[in-house]
Amino acid sequence: KYKEGVGSALEMMQAETELRTANNNYMNALYDLVISKIELQHATGTPLNNPSMKRYIISMSLVAALFMSACGEKTNS
Repeated sequence: KYKEGVGSALEMMQAETELRTANNNYMNALYDLVISKIELQHATGTPLNNPSMKRYIISMSLVAALFMSACGEKTNS
């Protein structure tokens, strides 16, 4: 809309803000998912250093990195 001259700069900024908010919410949900998985492992007495947990944490880290890359965010990895 903005490029076609039909939308305002304010609408564009609001849409960008909403996108950033949605991205942040997604990343927070991923973080909460990993923390919950760790808490479940701890509650059931499953060692946190077991291979399936390591794979899970690595896969969630990759999902987060790919998501941030797709959104144009810089990662620390």
